[in-house]
Amino acid sequence: MSPGLRHRERHRAEPPAASGEPGEKARPASAVPASTAIFPRPSRGPSRRGIALKVAALVILGLAFEVAYGQSPLYTGNQHTYLLHGLSQAGVGLLEADWQAGTADPAPVTSLLVAAAAKLGSEWLLLLFHALLIGAYGVALAGIGITLSRLDDWPGRLVLIAALIAAHSAIAAELQGGLPGDVRSLVTRGLAGQFAPGFTFQPSLFGVLLVVSLLLYARGRLTAAIATAGAAAIFHPTYLLGAAVLSGAYLADTFAGTGRWRALLTGAGAAAVTLVPVGLYAVIAFGPAPGPLHEAAQSVLVDFRIPHHAKPEVWFAPDDAIRLGIVAAGVALAWRTVLFPVLALAVAAGGALTAIQLVTGSETLALLFPWRVSIFLVPVCAAIVLAAATRAIFGLASVLERLVARLRPDRAARLRTSARAAACGLAGLVIAVSLVAGLARLGRLGPEPRQDELGRLVAAQRSPGDLYLVPPRMYEFRLDAGAPIYVDYKTHPYEDREVLEWRRRLREVTRVYARRSLDCAALERTTRAAGITHVVVKAPTRARCDFLTDAIDAERISVFRVEADRGRRAGGDSHGGRKGV
Repeated sequence: MSPGLRHRERHRAEPPAASGEPGEKARPASAVPASTAIFPRPSRGPSRRGIALKVAALVILGLAFEVAYGQSPLYTGNQHTYLLHGLSQAGVGLLEADWQAGTADPAPVTSLLVAAAAKLGSEWLLLLFHALLIGAYGVALAGIGITLSRLDDWPGRLVLIAALIAAHSAIAAELQGGLPGDVRSLVTRGLAGQFAPGFTFQPSLFGVLLVVSLLLYARGRLTAAIATAGAAAIFHPTYLLGAAVLSGAYLADTFAGTGRWRALLTGAGAAAVTLVPVGLYAVIAFGPAPGPLHEAAQSVLVDFRIPHHAKPEVWFAPDDAIRLGIVAAGVALAWRTVLFPVLALAVAAGGALTAIQLVTGSETLALLFPWRVSIFLVPVCAAIVLAAATRAIFGLASVLERLVARLRPDRAARLRTSARAAACGLAGLVIAVSLVAGLARLGRLGPEPRQDELGRLVAAQRSPGDLYLVPPRMYEFRLDAGAPIYVDYKTHPYEDREVLEWRRRLREVTRVYARRSLDCAALERTTRAAGITHVVVKAPTRARCDFLTDAIDAERISVFRVEADRGRRAGGDSHGGRKGV
């Protein structure tokens, strides 16, 4: 019998508690007889008021996590990469003409959400999506900690919730204390700089559904757990491996523990419905190109663009060692609980695939990121550690209470009440401070994306057929101005031929901007071949090419227009538009 099944069987064998809501799992029997309990178990199902209060409590908890964690304004960081396809589909600006927007979409379902919000003129919905996902993540972490550590009283639950909120707050982001990283990043981020909870709405944020999936399985909902894990992969196909690992672990644990074929078949069906289409899309859209093209493209990604995610010898750092320690501690503390087999199998699968990648040097396996299972293992195991610590503290307090009861029976009840009140008060204070610290970040949010001066000026003057050449690291320009650009370093495709075309373009642009003055010969070749109409120059780089004319000046950045008879080939070229490969 598996540890998870033993936990469930023991849980069912215990007599019901004298108080609590119907539908909850059995709890240890109360020392007070049911007939004299203050809050006897009601004989009917939960009232509408009770359900409403529970829902309200979950919503408040989710909002507290969102406020404490924080969110960045629209069009920040990775959103310049991951919102492009959706915004171009919605017809925002001239983005539909951008070459990168026409490449294979790595997260098409998320792009549909972005496109829908943009078409409605309601980009603020992306802020709401972020709040919903971070809220679900926070509720799931608290639920996992409470379920596995069996924190049955409200003071213990409140202390755990306070600890989790504090660990995710802006205050924790400032605490380092000699550690190789701040406290928040150590308990929320996975290995290789990868993460699920983040400050912006992007495909990786849907990794929090893997945490929700674990809570559902801990509560005995196999099919819902598998479907939720599959949803993470649907919104971000890079989670396909992690979702498959979790689904396989759920099915294996269920088979070893119960052998219920009906439940297994239903769960397997949910896995097939959610994961198989994602796998087919990945194979069709990103299948290997023939001959040496595939190896060349993989090398570009692994060795040039994302070695900090794909090469363990590059990304492994002391802070990752601490995260591995958190995972080890969390899995050990989960022993004899329903999640131990699942967490252990996830660690084993991720560790085995990582070891194979290290031994073989497989770039294909490196781009599958087998270590990405850490994006849910680290925060879940951190929550388990905090829950175990909370239970240990209250256990020690209980021992002290019994000791005082023997020495001073007249003060035992008062001491217990005072201790519980103090714990609740301290937890409330921690939560309040964490929320106040998070309000500063939320205060910067607005319902619409902010544009800098350059973006506003370009957006006012852009016209169909425009194509901008920008410095390789100036990735914000595209979305800020709503204008197509030739290429940038940050935003890259994933399909083999498109990766190689992206690398070719980047080499051209790097040569143009390599010195303090533009390389006019290289620039003229590029503009003629690609049909570039405008060139963006950022100080201190100087533009002294006779085929450039002034167009816009803003914030130490100048935009020059390319003279049509000097910088552009008649009729343009396919390399400048969406097709480009």
